[in-house]
Amino acid sequence: DNVAGQGNYTGISLEGGGCEPFESDTCISVLIPTLPPTPAPTFTFECFHDWTDLVIAVGSLSEMNDDTNGSTSISVCPGTVFNFTEYDSELDTPPPLVIESSNITLKCGADGSRSNYCVLLGGARHFHLSGSIENVVIQGITMREGSDVS
Repeated sequence: DNVAGQGNYTGISLEGGGCEPFESDTCISVLIPTLPPTPAPTFTFECFHDWTDLVIAVGSLSEMNDDTNGSTSISVCPGTVFNFTEYDSELDTPPPLVIESSNITLKCGADGSRSNYCVLLGGARHFHLSGSIENVVIQGITMREGSDVS
């Protein structure tokens, strides 16, 4: 029953119940607005933020490129972190991204810049290049703390 600005305070009453403990002889009343949920970012280009979807897409592109001898570019969404450290063991980690044909560019964001912050964190093997392929570019993607070959 302290009046704002007077007495000894031992907690902050939180909206929805509960109290955050602290000790002070000063009380500052702060109202924190309730913010609406943050919408998922939208991009003006197609990009991937899910590892399984990316593995499937690259596998499909490899088959398509074999049929057409074309060149294909695929993007990881800016700000994407594929976090493989949350798995219990290397045996549980998702499979590597297998590239089986030539002329594929995998890039971070629309322009492949490292500043777009696309990270593969932990896990064992991130990529596997299979067969006699050439002209495969992995651009702007940071690979960290892999226990095998990135």
